[in-house]
Amino acid sequence: MTESTDHRPAAESLQPLGSRRDRFAPDAALRAVRASGTSCPVTTITGRVSTLVAGHAQAHAVHGTDTLSLGSVPPPEGTAVGLSEAEIRRRRAGMLLLMDAPEHGRVRRTVAPRFTVRAVKALAPQVELVVQQQLDEFLAAGAPGDLVSGFAMPVPSLVICRLLGVPYTDQDQFQRRAALLSSSTLPPARRGALEDEALDYMRELVARARREPGDDLLGYLVREHGQQPVTDGGVDDDEIAGLANLLLLAGHDTTANTIGLGVLALLENPDQLKLFRAAIAQDDHEAVGRAVEEILRFTSVVSSGFPRLALADTTVGAHTYPAGTMISASLAAANRDPAFGPDLDTLDLTRHSRGHVAFGFGAHHCLGAPLARLELRAALTALLTRLPELRLADPGAAVAFRKDSFIHGIESLPVTW
Repeated sequence: MTESTDHRPAAESLQPLGSRRDRFAPDAALRAVRASGTSCPVTTITGRVSTLVAGHAQAHAVHGTDTLSLGSVPPPEGTAVGLSEAEIRRRRAGMLLLMDAPEHGRVRRTVAPRFTVRAVKALAPQVELVVQQQLDEFLAAGAPGDLVSGFAMPVPSLVICRLLGVPYTDQDQFQRRAALLSSSTLPPARRGALEDEALDYMRELVARARREPGDDLLGYLVREHGQQPVTDGGVDDDEIAGLANLLLLAGHDTTANTIGLGVLALLENPDQLKLFRAAIAQDDHEAVGRAVEEILRFTSVVSSGFPRLALADTTVGAHTYPAGTMISASLAAANRDPAFGPDLDTLDLTRHSRGHVAFGFGAHHCLGAPLARLELRAALTALLTRLPELRLADPGAAVAFRKDSFIHGIESLPVTW
C-alpha cells in the first residue's frame, strides 16, 4: 500500500529550507517533524516543493536509496528559461550533487584518489602553513578582530585555491558568489546568472590548464583524465569545469562556517573548551579527532541534503512515497535525533560522534570530508594553542547568524585575546 504524508507542524516556518535554525539547533517546527516520524512539505533552495524528513534513519534512507535520483531533479525554478536541453546538460556537467550512477561514479573516480585520507594527510604541512600564516596576519591586525573575515574564511579559501590552481586574487568574487548562491531567497534569474558566471570563470581556468597543465588539481584532471574519451572513463572540459566549480564553492564556504561556528560553540561551553585545550596539550590525537567530529555534528552547517526525485514508489522510514515525489532530509535535525544518541543538543567533545550525517551519506558522501577534517583540526588547534586567552570581545552582544542560507554560519565573530 502506498502512503503519502503531508504533516505540517508549523510548516510555514520551515520555508524556505535551511533558513530556520535556533542558533546551532534546528528550530522547534523541524524538531516537531522529527519527533512525529513523518514529513513536511518545504520550499527548497531550488524553489520547488519537497517532502522533508528529519530523522537520522530517514536521512540514511534518503541518501542511500537507489530509487531516489539527484540527476532527475529539474533545474531550480526559473533558472533554465529559454535554455535548450543541451545547454541545461552543459550547465550541470560534472556537478556530482546533480548526478546519478553510472555517470556520477565515472566523474567522481577521476578525482577521488586526490581526496583519500592518505592523500589528504600528505597535504597536512601545506594546510598547517596556511593556517599559521593566516593566524599571523590576524594577530598582527590587533585585538579585537573578526575571526570570521580575518581567519575562518581565508584559511579554507587559500587551501582550496592552491589545491585546484585557482588564483587567490579572485577570492573576493568566488566568496561573493558562494554566499549569494547559498541564499534560499535568491531570485531565480539571478541564481542562473551567477551559476553561469561561476562556470564561465572555471572554464577559462580549464582552458588555461589545457595550454599549460600545472601540478594542481586542474592540471591533474586535464593531464590524467581529460585526454581519454568519456566512454573510456575520461571527462570532458565541461565536466572538469563543473567538478572544479563544485569543489571551489563547497570547499571553502562549508569549512569556513564550521570553523566560525565551532569557535563560538567552544567559547560558549568553557568546560568543553578546557577539554579541547587539554587534548591539544597532551598531544592526544584521538581526543582531538573526537572533538572535531562532535563539532561537525553539533554545527551541521549544511542544513539539508539536496532534494531527490522518487523514480518509483519509495519507502523511507514507515512511509511510502509515490513516484514523482521530491524528497530531502534535514541533516541538522538528523544529527540531533534522540534515536541516534542521547543528549545531542549538548556539545560533548568526549562523545563518539562517528555516524553523523554532516557530510551526507552513501555514494554522494562529501568528497572533501577528509580535507575539511584536516582544515578544522589544524585551524582550531592553532587558535587554541597560540591564543590561550581567546574570548568573545563583547560577551553580552548578540551573535549575527546567517539568515535564509542553505549553509549555516555566522556573519562575524568579534574576539579578543
